[in-house]
Amino acid sequence: MLHHLPDPGAALAEAARTLRAGGRLVVVDLRPHDRIGYREELGHLWPGFTVDQLRGWLEEAGVREAVVRPLPPDVEARGPLLLMAAGS
Repeated sequence: MLHHLPDPGAALAEAARTLRAGGRLVVVDLRPHDRIGYREELGHLWPGFTVDQLRGWLEEAGVREAVVRPLPPDVEARGPLLLMAAGS
């Protein structure tokens, strides 16, 4: 859902702020893609995110032990590739 928000970094910071002690934040979102129609048809504000982009926002938000990695492609999926991020 981050790709629908004007400021994904602020959303991650707010999510991190609301975590309980020992809580874990997990995010799955789109990797960069060139599907321009998604902006108009689906309201995407961002064409996906790089590992470095997402990691940077998590670090700025104070998320510890942030791990960001691309998820393996699903050969039956029709949409863009995904990445996963987690931290506490």
